[in-house]
Amino acid sequence: MLEELLKKMEEISRKIDALQDSVMVLGTAVEALVEKSSEKEFLAELKVAARNEYYKIRELSPDSCKFRDLCLSRVNKATSRVIRIYAEKGGEESLKELKKHKGAVSKHLNSAVCPDRNCMESIIDTFETLESLIKQSMEIEERRRAVLRQWKKIEEMDEGMLAELLTPLSNPIRIKILKTLAKGGKSYAELERAVGIKGGHLQFHLRNLMEAGYIAQEGLRKRYVITHTALSVLNQLAGLGDVLGKKVIA
Repeated sequence: MLEELLKKMEEISRKIDALQDSVMVLGTAVEALVEKSSEKEFLAELKVAARNEYYKIRELSPDSCKFRDLCLSRVNKATSRVIRIYAEKGGEESLKELKKHKGAVSKHLNSAVCPDRNCMESIIDTFETLESLIKQSMEIEERRRAVLRQWKKIEEMDEGMLAELLTPLSNPIRIKILKTLAKGGKSYAELERAVGIKGGHLQFHLRNLMEAGYIAQEGLRKRYVITHTALSVLNQLAGLGDVLGKKVIA
């Protein structure tokens, strides 16, 4: 009976493992789908921006200019090529292509070849608009990936270990002690003055921090010093300010 039960439990365990693997594969697929959808939306936005800029150039360029049709055709081809490169090779390569076209236009900006400076400046503005949009897209994508990377770290955290790290910091006095020691080692008397509490009350907090591995005492001088672990935790707490929109560690 016990042997049969163990076999069933083992079988259930295998099924759970298989289910977890399937969920991970599904999560990866969903992530790829979201990324593809975002890229598709941005490409549509880029095409609209390129078209609007093209119309601006056409309105600014004088009908009497013998280079008008040639310039408009080249701008249209250049922007189309930039968008295609972005779709096929990504933002970095499309920015390289934009730089090349901007450089080519800049060479003619002060030359006698083009009779209308405003027209040439408008073409440069077009490339700069596309450049700005692509850079913004790359920044957004990088932030999204950073969030996903952070989320994966969160999923891998051990809840018990995390609670052990955070519990000693549940009291503002202890955080104040760590902030004080982060500036340098202190004697007991110096901590009393800096933190504003004395006797058993201060000893209680120091004992909690020492047991957590956040502070230690130097050998002969018996000064209290902060540990690398506590410094790392304080650094992470300071980072919470970006999320909360306020200064957490002053």
